[in-house]
Order: sequence, then structure tokens, then C-alpha cells
Amino acid sequence: WENQYLVNFTYESGNTTVMPCTPVQFGGNKAAPCEKAPQLGEHTKEVLAELGYSAEQINELVAKKVVSSYQ
Repeated sequence: WENQYLVNFTYESGNTTVMPCTPVQFGGNKAAPCEKAPQLGEHTKEVLAELGYSAEQINELVAKKVVSSYQ
């Protein structure tokens, strides 16, 4: 606990658990926060938009089930 290899984590549902964090730490570097993994397709629209797709194109890809988008 002292070295922050384990942290208490609360999910959006309010459930809590203990999560392991990376035990690799270097002096002077702050460890990244322990977070939940994204849901499948959670960032699909943002990534496609960054690649130049329009909102209309993205919605069409989601509707045709070419890509998955977590709502």
C-alpha cells in the first residue's frame, strides 16, 4: 500500500475493488494513475474524428456495424 502497488478503485456503479498498479517506478517520475480500461468502442468516434471522418461518416459506419461504438 505504501508504495502504491495497490489502490482502492471505485467504479461508476459505486462498487469498489482493489486494483494492482505497476510496480515499476523510477525516481523523479510520477506513476500514471490507475484507471479502468475503456469499454469496447468507447473512443471510436473520437479516434475516427481525429483521423478526419465527419460525424455523418462515423454515424454511417456505426449504423452499418463496420465499427463498434460504446454508448
